[in-house]
Amino acid sequence: MRNSFFKYEQLLRNRPRIWHPGFIIHKIIQNEVMEFSRLITSENSGSVLDFGCGKSPFRNYFKQYQGADVDRLNKDPDFLIDKESNRINNLANQSVDNIISIEVIEHVPNIQLFIHEASRILKPSGYFLIVAPFVYNYHGSDDYCRYSKNYFLNNGLFKDFDIVRINSTPNDFIEFLTFNMSHFIGIFPIIRFFYPVFFLINISGIALSKIFKLFFLMAGLVSPKFTHLYKNSFLLFPLQISVTLRKK
Repeated sequence: MRNSFFKYEQLLRNRPRIWHPGFIIHKIIQNEVMEFSRLITSENSGSVLDFGCGKSPFRNYFKQYQGADVDRLNKDPDFLIDKESNRINNLANQSVDNIISIEVIEHVPNIQLFIHEASRILKPSGYFLIVAPFVYNYHGSDDYCRYSKNYFLNNGLFKDFDIVRINSTPNDFIEFLTFNMSHFIGIFPIIRFFYPVFFLINISGIALSKIFKLFFLMAGLVSPKFTHLYKNSFLLFPLQISVTLRKK
């Protein structure tokens, strides 16, 4: 039973399903991981370490993949992370080509140790993708923080890295509402597995989002005020933020 649930969770992350309440989030993350995979395939070996891998749902996105996590309970790591120091003792300095960390840093009580370890094991010119929730519900006793675009831009913690790309607007307000509606309804056990409900919510939300985006795009050709209105209202509710760094 546990193994079946494990594979089910991997599948949802690997191939987001529109009938699932978490589809909007899963799709945002998939897009970011795929973008990163294309980047490192063109820039270097394309191999990656998943720092905080969980069930390793992104293993199939990369030519070479290894995962690290704090334990093996319901997870699939190749390496173990020391909980106190955040150190991966089996990895030498500058031994990793690229790193991904997906929805992990909000669960790290001491992000300084986490970033220091990433810097230690990453090779010069290697890439580091961080994806983390922003306007997102509290989830668990180890959910500590939210990090904004300005945190990455203005924090000396990332002095060993150059910022290659920040995506702080992966969704608009309609998609934000769509996810939260699905997520709230999914709390109720009776409805949680009634997938047609979530299919209708998700497909309606995505369609409405595209209609609004097209409207503001066309209206922006008439007056720039509409473009500013869209950016300063519809794009202020990011469910996730993603940052691509390059080691100096």
